[in-house]
Amino acid sequence: MREVVLPLDKSLRDGELLIYKNGKVYSVEIHELLPEFKRLDKRLDEIDERIKKNDNSIVELAQIIKEK
Repeated sequence: MREVVLPLDKSLRDGELLIYKNGKVYSVEIHELLPEFKRLDKRLDEIDERIKKNDNSIVELAQIIKEK
């Protein structure tokens, strides 16, 4: 495991995070990330729905195969 030390020009306050984006490290407040988390949550719901549909399709195909 490599350790990276980053000098900060200010100390982090409660509710702030360091994020790495586009080759740079930023200090952001958690509430600033909420829209991004909401989009991610919606995307995860869509992926979960696709997985459920695929699971149902697999069960249906297995039943068809058993019948033949």
